[in-house]
Amino acid sequence: MIAARRLDKISRLMGSRATPCSSSSSLKALNKESLLRNEFLNPKVRVLGNNDGGATCFSTYHYSSNCNHSPTNKVLSNLPGHVKIVEVGPRDGLQNEKEIVPTTIKVQLIKMLVSSGLTVVEATSFVSPKWVPQLADAKDVMDAIRNIQGARFPVLTPNLKGFEAAVVAGAKEVAIFASASETFSKSNINCSIEDSLTRYRDVASAARELSLPVRGYISCVVGCPVEGMVPPSKVAYVAKQLFDMGCSEISLGDTIGVGTPGTVIPMLENVIDFVPIDKLAVHFHDTYGQALSNILTSLQTSKTILELGIKNPSLRMRFSGD
Repeated sequence: MIAARRLDKISRLMGSRATPCSSSSSLKALNKESLLRNEFLNPKVRVLGNNDGGATCFSTYHYSSNCNHSPTNKVLSNLPGHVKIVEVGPRDGLQNEKEIVPTTIKVQLIKMLVSSGLTVVEATSFVSPKWVPQLADAKDVMDAIRNIQGARFPVLTPNLKGFEAAVVAGAKEVAIFASASETFSKSNINCSIEDSLTRYRDVASAARELSLPVRGYISCVVGCPVEGMVPPSKVAYVAKQLFDMGCSEISLGDTIGVGTPGTVIPMLENVIDFVPIDKLAVHFHDTYGQALSNILTSLQTSKTILELGIKNPSLRMRFSGD
């Protein structure tokens, strides 16, 4: 099964972090390019023998969360010192898969993500199975991950009915999803921007009564597949509405991946006028190879929050400045 093979690949990448070598002799045949690369990265390399007589080489890199040093590079000097990742792959990454992924595979994926050190993993969405059949097992997924320690599992709740179902299933944090494009809003969630905000105020109010945190998403913050470029003022308006109704974080999503630093900066500047910087997240797709550039720009523009997901070609991170 495709899903099982993908999971096995992810398991190998996340579990062993290993790069197979065909044999011990191949280690001696490292070419000049690989030697230069190893010298530049300066990893500690250890070689373990396999039962088949071959060898597997592991490169261990030491990353430090201690940011007490002061970068001398002017470009990097404004970067925040703390990075937090919000993983949305089990929901956002799987919801459009054509082949139904078994619940057990989804649960195993979530467990692997948590074991990698991620502390926030968006698990699923309580949306009608008619619209998103891939996530029809939301309740079963929540039941299976109920006792996993060390991580939070927010879920998407598009309306009050979905919120109530999520609460019954044990959700402790929810998310709502708006758009900065009128056309996209109508095609994606079947209602206007204003109607969606009215719906989300009900969800936010219900969450507040239960003391549940609410995350807010905004799609098409730079461009829309139908309307073209989206004015930054429209993004700022929706962001302010979500913030005013009580969203603890607001993720700004470049849904179709058309953003560049030249369009991301004015969008962020407009939103920051209405929403505190430490409440913002950015969500970039690498459709045209601009995701990393947009992330760096966001970090340089403000101490933003960013998101990361397992599904290519998107990069979603949450960076929180100290």
